[in-house]
Amino acid sequence: LHHEASIINLLETVFFYKEICESAEDSILDLIDYCHRKLTLLAAQNTNRQTVTPVELHLEDLASPSSMEAVLVPPQELQKQAETMEFEISLKALSVLRFITDQVESLPLSALTRMLNTHNLPCLLVELVEHCPWSCREAGKLKKFENGAWHVVPPEDQVKMTKLDGQVWLALLNLLHSPECQRKYHFDGFNKSQLLKLRAFLTDVLVDQLPNLVEMQRFLSHLAVTEPAPPKKDLILEQV
Repeated sequence: LHHEASIINLLETVFFYKEICESAEDSILDLIDYCHRKLTLLAAQNTNRQTVTPVELHLEDLASPSSMEAVLVPPQELQKQAETMEFEISLKALSVLRFITDQVESLPLSALTRMLNTHNLPCLLVELVEHCPWSCREAGKLKKFENGAWHVVPPEDQVKMTKLDGQVWLALLNLLHSPECQRKYHFDGFNKSQLLKLRAFLTDVLVDQLPNLVEMQRFLSHLAVTEPAPPKKDLILEQV
């Protein structure tokens, strides 16, 4: 996990740049698969009502094996640290995925197919919006995970969008608003019903914080009253 933490930190940094995403070519498929696995674990963890317990060591510390060698830690504490590190790695994978979706117009066709049809990322992102793994209630207080730690959120800030919330919404917007993605995605009964769940979360307060979500509101309103055409099937050849 130490090496994985270091690598995902690096990927989060470099994939911010469009040129890196474009130069990845077919390797982007492996990264999409990786991000999907991490986000699936993140969603499953919250569905099972498992909340990561905060520990003193953070991702930056855990990325260095020397920090583990400096002290002798009981097995239970090591397990907690591993769970925390896995949780933070998954959140970094969310950022990487969002940066990939920023470049949907220049991604290879196989990458779009992998995100939309193979992994059905729009529905997975809807699940993250619904369950919000980086938010929990403890002793009657709302806590949110931000900047590597859990923080108690005062009542006046509870409707504020966090960076992680924004990553999910931007990834959804990138995937659903793109004409090419709309052409390829299969809006069957299940997918349509899942996507329409987003309307309950698109409040005026949320849209005020991220005005681009007005486009999402329009898209969902149109989706609710129409039957999109079946996706166009393309022949995709992938090197094995």
